[in-house]
Amino acid sequence: MEIYLLADERRFRAALAEVAGVRVDLLGEDIGGYAIERGGRMLIFFPLPSVERPAQAALGVAHELAHMAVREAAAGRTVPEWLNEGFAAWLSELSIRDRFPEEAAVRVARRRAVVASGLLARGSLVPWAELVSRTQFARAGAEGMGVVAYAQSELFVTWLADRYGPVTPGAFFQAIGGSATTGEAFAVAIGPFAGEPEAFGAFAAELAGELGPGLHPLSPRARVDHLFSLALVVGAPGGRITVEVWHGDQLRRHTEGTLDAVGFRLVTVDEQTLDVPGPWRVRTTTVGWGDSEVLLDVAAAGGDHPKPKPPPGQIPRASGPPAAAPPEGHPAIAPAATPPAPKPPPNHPHQSQGKH
Repeated sequence: MEIYLLADERRFRAALAEVAGVRVDLLGEDIGGYAIERGGRMLIFFPLPSVERPAQAALGVAHELAHMAVREAAAGRTVPEWLNEGFAAWLSELSIRDRFPEEAAVRVARRRAVVASGLLARGSLVPWAELVSRTQFARAGAEGMGVVAYAQSELFVTWLADRYGPVTPGAFFQAIGGSATTGEAFAVAIGPFAGEPEAFGAFAAELAGELGPGLHPLSPRARVDHLFSLALVVGAPGGRITVEVWHGDQLRRHTEGTLDAVGFRLVTVDEQTLDVPGPWRVRTTTVGWGDSEVLLDVAAAGGDHPKPKPPPGQIPRASGPPAAAPPEGHPAIAPAATPPAPKPPPNHPHQSQGKH
C-alpha cells in the first residue's frame, strides 16, 4: 500500500491522473480521498486540506482502508457503488466515535441535512439505479450531486445495519466474493431486497419534514476555541448567500457564497472567530429566499451547555417560503446516532473510487 499526501487540490488531481491514470474530469469537486489498485498495489491519495485535523485524518484513512476491506472480502468482484461508498463512510464514522465523538456527531447531522435538502430540491433522491457503477457515481459528482449521492448511500447502509445488524454489509461482500450475484448476496445478508428501498423511503418524508428550510446547528455544543458547524437547508440550488457572525452588537465575520446543486451549504464558525464566551448569533441571508438565524451560548473552553437552538419563529423567517411538503415514496434514512427502533425483517426469519 502506498499513501500519497498532496499539498492542495490541484496537485491531488494531478497525482491521480499521472500516477493512477484516473480520469479526473469525471470526478466531482468535493473529494477528500481516493483509493485504487494499480499493478497489484493499493494506492491512496489525499489532498492535505482534507486531512489537516486529527479527526479528518483518522476518518480519511479509515474510509480508504474500508474500501480495501471491501475489495478483499468481495475477492475483487464488482459490488454496487452506492453500497461500497456507503459502507466505507459508515464504517469510518464508527471508527472515530470513541476518540472524536463531536466530529462523528457532526457527520451524522450533516448527512441528514444534505439528504433533506436534496429531497426539498428534487422531490426525491438520486435514483439507486443511477449509483450502481463507478462511472455512474462519478457522473453524479461531476453533475453536482456527489454530496447527495454519498449522504444517501451512507444513510441507507446505516439503516440496513440498524435493521438487520452490523454484520449485514460484510455478509453481502463475502457472498459476492463467493461468486454470488448481487441478488443472491442480498438474499444471504438480509433476505429479499426488493422491498427495502420502499421501506427506506418512508424515512425520507420524515427527514425532509424534520429538517425543513432554515439554518440548523450540527455541532452538539459551542465552546471557545472550537469549530462550530451549521447546515443551511434551503432546497433552492445555486442561490447566493451571505453569512454573518455577531458577538453582541459586533460583526465578527462576513462571508459570501453559493448554495450547491440541492440548495445546501455547510456553514462553519472557526476557532479564531469564537474567541470569547457568551451570546453569539449566526445569521444567513439567501437571495430570493430570506433570512435565518441561530443563537449560540458559547461556553468557555472545556465548558458544557445545551445544544443551541434557533430562536422561536426565526427559522425560516417570514421572508422565507413555507417548509416544503415531504416527498413521497423515495429512499432516505434515519440518523446513525439516534436511529428509529428497527423493524423486524419482513417474513424471513462496488473497486471503489475511495472518495469521501
